Amino acid sequence: MRASCRLLVALVLPLAVPASAHAGNDDELLVGSRAAMTSGAVSATVMDGSATWYNPAGLGAIDRDQVDVSGTVYTLRFYSASDFIAVRSGESDDGSVVEFLSVPNQITFVRRLASGVSLGLGYFVPRASNFIIREHLRVGDDENGSQWRLAVTLSDVHHTAAAALGVALSRRVRLGFSLIGTYEAATQSLSLASSVRSDSQVQRLFSSAALATLQRIGGELDIGLQLELTRALRLGLTARGPRVSFYDGLAVSVGDVMAERGEVDEAVLQAGIAEPSQGGSGPKLLLAGRIGVGLAYAYGEASWVALEADVQPALHSAASEVQRHAVLNARLGVFHELATGVALGAGLFTDRSADEPNSDAMSARGDYYGGTVGLELSSAHRLARDEPVDSLVFSSVFAVRYAFSDGTVNGLLGDPDVSNGNWFTTREVSLRVHEIGLYVGSGLRF
Repeated sequence: MRASCRLLVALVLPLAVPASAHAGNDDELLVGSRAAMTSGAVSATVMDGSATWYNPAGLGAIDRDQVDVSGTVYTLRFYSASDFIAVRSGESDDGSVVEFLSVPNQITFVRRLASGVSLGLGYFVPRASNFIIREHLRVGDDENGSQWRLAVTLSDVHHTAAAALGVALSRRVRLGFSLIGTYEAATQSLSLASSVRSDSQVQRLFSSAALATLQRIGGELDIGLQLELTRALRLGLTARGPRVSFYDGLAVSVGDVMAERGEVDEAVLQAGIAEPSQGGSGPKLLLAGRIGVGLAYAYGEASWVALEADVQPALHSAASEVQRHAVLNARLGVFHELATGVALGAGLFTDRSADEPNSDAMSARGDYYGGTVGLELSSAHRLARDEPVDSLVFSSVFAVRYAFSDGTVNGLLGDPDVSNGNWFTTREVSLRVHEIGLYVGSGLRF
C-alpha cells in the first residue's frame, strides 16, 4: 500500500506546479486594450496604463491622468487528446474538455507627477485556468474485463501588481522602470479508480484520491526604453529581470484503497492514508528573464504598424525543479484610425512553450499561434473653462483573440496485470487546443 501512495503522490505533485500542467504559456492572456487589439505588439507605441506591464518607458509620454477599468477577458478553450487513457492491451479512449474563463484582466491608474514624468499602478491577470477532466474506459464485458476512471480538477490564477515610473529624457527618448509582484494560487485534485473482473466477479479493485494546493509569492524588475528614431519610426526595448519566488507553500493529501481476491476466494483489503505533507520553501529562481525589441512605423494622426520579438533564456535548475529551454516569440500588429474616435486593430502572434518534455502525469506542452482583431471607440467631452482639465476622454475596446496549439500531454496508461499496485503509468499523446477569447475594456483620460 505504501507503493500505491507513492504512486499517487508522484502523479499529483507535478499538478501542484501549474507551469507543468498549464494549458497556455507565458503570454496566455494579453493584458491592456491596445495589446488585446494588436496581439501585444505595443512595446514601441504603448502610452497608457498597460505600459506598466509592456514597457514602462511609455509612461513618460502620457500627457494627462488616466484610468483603465473593466478590462475583462472571456475565454473558451477546447482541448482534445487522442488515446488519453489507455491499457496495455491496446484499448483506449480519447479525452476532451471545454473550459470557460471570465477574469478581470487589467485595472490601471496613471498619475502625472510632472511634465514628462508619470507614475503607473496596475493590476493584471496574465494567466488563468479552471477546468475539470472526467474520462472513463471500459474494456471487455461484465464477465471478463476491466474499467478505468480518471477525474482531475485544476484551478490556477496568477495575480500581478505593478508599480512603474516613466521619464521623458528628451522629446524623443523615454526611460522607465517597473517593480512587479506576483501571487499565484492553485488547487488541483486527482482521482483514479480501476477494477478487474473475471468470471463475473471482481478480482481486483484500486481507488486513490489526492488534493494539492499551492500558494506562491514572487517578483521581478523591468526596465524599458522608447526611442523616436525619426518622426515615423519608433523603437521599443525591454529587459525583464529573472522572476524569483520568495515563498512557495505546498500542501498535499493522499489516500487510497486496494482489494484483491485471493486464491482461496478470500478478499485481501488494503487501505492507506498518507500523512498530509505541508511546507514552504524560500527564494528560488523560476524564470531567467526576458529581452524584447519592437519597431513601429507611425502614419497618419494616430495609426501605426509594429513588429516585435522577445527572447527568453534557458533555465535549468534542479533546486527549483525548473527545466526550460530558450525560446523566441514574435508579434505583428496594426492600429489604424478610421475616423475621429474610431479605430481598428489587428495582429498575429506566437506563444511558444519553453518547458522541456518530462514524464509527469498531465504535463502539457504546446506552441500557440494565433491572431487578434479589435475595435476602439472613444469620445471627448468638453468641460467648463474653470475646470482643472479641458476635457474628458472616454474609450471602449472590444477585441477577439483566436489561438491554436498542436502539442502533447502525458496521458495515463493502465496495466491490470501488475502485482505491486502501480497500475498507472504515463505516456505522451497528442493534444490539440482551440482558444477563443473576448476582451472588453473601458478607459478614462482626464
